[in-house]
Amino acid sequence: MSTHNPTALRIGMSGQLFDRTYRICGRVVLSTDVDGERYYWQEFFLKTNGGEEATLVFEETERGPTWKLFQYFEPQSPFSIADLSRVNVGDSVGVDAFKGTGGSARKIHGARN
Repeated sequence: MSTHNPTALRIGMSGQLFDRTYRICGRVVLSTDVDGERYYWQEFFLKTNGGEEATLVFEETERGPTWKLFQYFEPQSPFSIADLSRVNVGDSVGVDAFKGTGGSARKIHGARN
């Protein structure tokens, strides 16, 4: 397993993303096997001084280095399992004031309780 960190980010560093200042509190290396080939990615656990949490993900893709930011929030109207079982790839999904499109999941990220 490769635990090498290919980025310049290190635990304890702080920086600005959009309108928030985050501190890197943790890092994990994850992998998945697809068609016999193993892919790795880095997840950095971020936290603001106000307690907001986010995950910054780095992975090497066929398009080159890719960064993704996942911000946690509690929806005002959570989905039930029955609601989610009716969502298909390409369906439009609304969560409070946000709207997005469902996609195929190679990686599934769970919400924090």
